[in-house]
Amino acid sequence: MLFSRLKECIDTFLPDTPMVIESILENELTEFLGKNGFIITRQVTKKKDRYDLLCREGNQLVCIELKQRADISDIEQFDKYLPKFKDGLIVVCWQVSKSVREIFADVVKQSPIPLCLIELSKKYSLV
Repeated sequence: MLFSRLKECIDTFLPDTPMVIESILENELTEFLGKNGFIITRQVTKKKDRYDLLCREGNQLVCIELKQRADISDIEQFDKYLPKFKDGLIVVCWQVSKSVREIFADVVKQSPIPLCLIELSKKYSLV
């Protein structure tokens, strides 16, 4: 399943420096995924939406949304994107607010659509 393989791969992504600009995160993650055999399309615009990264394999399509810092104001966007990507939505960010982390934990348990949140800064923390 594309979603599972993408999630496993992104879990191993370890940027050399903190990601303080979303465009740098997009560049580095796109390059990393490409080196790992994934075909990524960047900044795809459909009607009023713009998806950061899309990964297609056969008839599967997974959206990867990037945020420097995900907070409660981003939930509406994630909620809008989720039903559009039946094969999965992966949110990758440098930092996540506690409220977003809690919302994701609840939604992941209930959602029929694969969904995950990956917080990169946790890889640089002792706690």
